[in-house]
Amino acid sequence: MNNSDAGAKPFNKKWILSIIGAVLLTGIITFTLAVVPDPENPYISKYPNANAVLTFDSTWIDLEADGRYILNKHYKVILISEKGVKQFSQASFGYYMGYDTIYVKIANVITPDGTVIPVPEDAIKDVPLPAYWKFFMENVREKIITFPNLEVGASIEVLVCEQMRDPPIDNHFEITEKFQSSIPIENKYVEITAPKSMPIRWTVLDGKLESREAVADDRNIYAWSAREIDQIIPERGMPPLPEIWTRLLVSTIPDWQYFSTWYHNLCQPCVEPDETVKGTVATVIQDIEDPEEQMRAIYYYVAQNIRYVETALTGKKAGYKPEPASVTLRNKYGVCRDKAALLVAMYKVMGIPAEMVLISASKKVDEELPADQFDHAIVAVAQRNGKWLYMDPTIDKSTEYLLSIEADKPALVCTSEGEDLQPTPGIPPEKNLFHIVAKSNLNNNGHYHSDLSLSTTGTFDLILRSWLTRIPPARRQMMFQQLAQSVSSNAMLKNFTVTDLTDLYTPVTITLSMDIDDYSMEAGKYLLFKMPMQGNDFDILSDYLLGGAKIQDRKYPLKLITTFEVLFEETVDLPEGWRVKSVPQKVVISSESFVFDAKTIAAGSRVSLQKKMSYAELYIPLEEIPSVQNMLKDRSLVDRSRVFVLKD
Repeated sequence: MNNSDAGAKPFNKKWILSIIGAVLLTGIITFTLAVVPDPENPYISKYPNANAVLTFDSTWIDLEADGRYILNKHYKVILISEKGVKQFSQASFGYYMGYDTIYVKIANVITPDGTVIPVPEDAIKDVPLPAYWKFFMENVREKIITFPNLEVGASIEVLVCEQMRDPPIDNHFEITEKFQSSIPIENKYVEITAPKSMPIRWTVLDGKLESREAVADDRNIYAWSAREIDQIIPERGMPPLPEIWTRLLVSTIPDWQYFSTWYHNLCQPCVEPDETVKGTVATVIQDIEDPEEQMRAIYYYVAQNIRYVETALTGKKAGYKPEPASVTLRNKYGVCRDKAALLVAMYKVMGIPAEMVLISASKKVDEELPADQFDHAIVAVAQRNGKWLYMDPTIDKSTEYLLSIEADKPALVCTSEGEDLQPTPGIPPEKNLFHIVAKSNLNNNGHYHSDLSLSTTGTFDLILRSWLTRIPPARRQMMFQQLAQSVSSNAMLKNFTVTDLTDLYTPVTITLSMDIDDYSMEAGKYLLFKMPMQGNDFDILSDYLLGGAKIQDRKYPLKLITTFEVLFEETVDLPEGWRVKSVPQKVVISSESFVFDAKTIAAGSRVSLQKKMSYAELYIPLEEIPSVQNMLKDRSLVDRSRVFVLKD
């Protein structure tokens, strides 16, 4: 099974310990399980939604008091479709040479008739792990097994051994083992033996496992098992798999404060500024008097001038310990921990108290047990009100310090005294705003003219800025011309402008004019027309975010990447002597998670529309999905409605 972790993310050793399957065998003894031929393949009828089945998955860990261990994993997968054959044609296992080594003990293909075909030695490669673009990290490697002669009904069998020589956190051990997968699992077993002097704590999340504990001589034995585990069938917009599947957490780390202090002490030598760092700070802020603007200027300097690149992991605690700030500044590149350490060092020059922070941007941290569940490093600045200001210097095109995916997430500020996990601040939806203002008029001949302004804040600003930056200027107007023609095939775009995309002090704003001939429709003595902002043609963001809500009978909650608000406002001036007969009905629908409010008001010869959709929560529970679906349906009713006008 493919379990590589491209880039060897910092603070995330789980890419070694979450490899599918293995079992600790006494000495060097190994064995092979043969498949009994079955021409009808009962797995197909038993698991109609599966492409493969994990028939057994065993993990045995022999742990020492200093945190070293030997981990063996043994698993077998039967392939029941062509897609399964493609999916499991290779298996990969990552490791870092400074900490551990991976050995492949068994790699077999078992044909449908039970013939065992060992994988040739030249089909088992040990290669450097790709890091970024053309770079490879020579000391972060992966074993890649390529299985020959695969066909439907065949099985693959693998036994790998990981030898941990130098644990990242001295004298401690922690692991997160998943008990669920995208394919069914018939049997899964995990066993850990540890010295009595090294008691472990454990918990099971999002499911139940059989467990047992025993004592043999001077060692404690812990075991967990499960049978007939359902596969996870992905849904659009579902939470990340690590938040969904049944998982076992094991740790010997006493508390989060211990972890906080450990990482603080590890990073301290790296955040000491040298003369080059001091000189750079002086240059960046030399013409800025306001302290807040000085702080922002230094943040932008690190965010925009230090490229995100990882080319090597060297030295003790590599992958955890950042490069010295002076080295990152000289190289002008680094990963998140390197950029964060440089920002802390530069703030230290300015007398701004700042600390390294560990966070998981890809998923929630399971707070029940202290363990290395982080995949990202940012910075926290101590404020006078006693709160932390969180800053992510890896964001190079945002007007904000923190991404929405990092909001309301458990974060570990790393200090000498030690901190507990605490959530980053949530971001209210109006801080992630997509706002369109249209000033329009309709003349006697049915010609419609509209001047539009599209502006953004927060995450929407980052998305729009990043998107437009990748598009040549000549093509930008063409794309918005296509949007205009989705309103009417007669629409013509004019006077298209975009603000300076490199100016992070000014939100992205797009201005344009749109002319539409023969826009109104005659219906007896009435004229009918739809205000362009009634529809969703210019809503280029929220439909993508809410796409998963359209799935009927969802099994999982809906996970949004950001809170957000979309606000459309349009005024239409009618010709003199015309009056409004009727406007679209007001629509208001709300829940704990969202509000949708659309209202159209007529006053004299002017029609005004305001349409707002606001989402304040990132997780929409299953019981609220029908409300979201009703909102989307009612939103489409607004789109289909028309304004009726009558000439006096």
